[in-house]
Amino acid sequence: MEKETMCACGRPLHYNDKIVQEMTQLLVNELGENVRVSFGERTWIVQRHFIALHGINRKLCLEYGFPEVDKDTELGIICPRCGMTSFNPNDVETEYCGNCHLFRSQMEQQGDKHNG
Repeated sequence: MEKETMCACGRPLHYNDKIVQEMTQLLVNELGENVRVSFGERTWIVQRHFIALHGINRKLCLEYGFPEVDKDTELGIICPRCGMTSFNPNDVETEYCGNCHLFRSQMEQQGDKHNG
């Protein structure tokens, strides 16, 4: 059985328009699940499906705790728990901190929050 894709809002993908869903999935297949989004001097990694379903702005990046990345480094991700930066593309994609040895989802289950 195939795993259901979840929106970053916590719900299964909830498109009302099948064409938008298909186009977004093509982007995901071609370019990856996430995209870098910048507002001012801050940059986050945001799920493409989330953007297609909810739009995006700085407030949503903070509200949903998307991982913040180092703007000067293409593949850097800053851990919201310890503040360390990883440049490993696998860490960026999976939201993993090698210093804490935890995925972001594990941190959230333990009650750790993004400082925003």
